[in-house]
Amino acid sequence: MPDCFYDTSALVKRYHTEPGTPNVDLLFADPNATHMVSRLGAVELLSAFMIKVRTGAVPAATIQTASAQFESDQAGRIVRVLRMRGKHFQSADVVYHPE
Repeated sequence: MPDCFYDTSALVKRYHTEPGTPNVDLLFADPNATHMVSRLGAVELLSAFMIKVRTGAVPAATIQTASAQFESDQAGRIVRVLRMRGKHFQSADVVYHPE
């Protein structure tokens, strides 16, 4: 079963069609895949939606539908929102900044 951890820019493509959406759709089409995002990513997703509204890229109704779909995906455990602790960030930092 593949584990897919999404950053915000990738997760947005699940709920709003833009370049790269077909690639994300392929990942979600795999019935054995696990889809995960951090709590911060979930907050950033909503922020990204609101930026699209404020800039006039999409109407508010479109983002309301996208937000509802994200909530539905969470409720159905299609997307799992994970708690990230300090140790996770420290571990990731070691990968990019080894001593």
